[in-house]
Amino acid sequence: MTITGTGLAATDQVTFNGTPAPFAVLSDTTVTATSPPSGTEGTFDVTVTGPGGNATGSFTYVSAPDI
Repeated sequence: MTITGTGLAATDQVTFNGTPAPFAVLSDTTVTATSPPSGTEGTFDVTVTGPGGNATGSFTYVSAPDI
């Protein structure tokens, strides 16, 4: 996922519902993160942590369609 905002250059952790996720800081305004797999549909908290504090938003998992 792509996370946008300001002051993201010092991001030191991204979590999905408390589970740390791999991430890359692309600029002061953009971070990309890979969500961990989830066996459950639903909306989960995404938290970006840095020296200035935390920011939390939401991410929704949906099941893949049956083919």
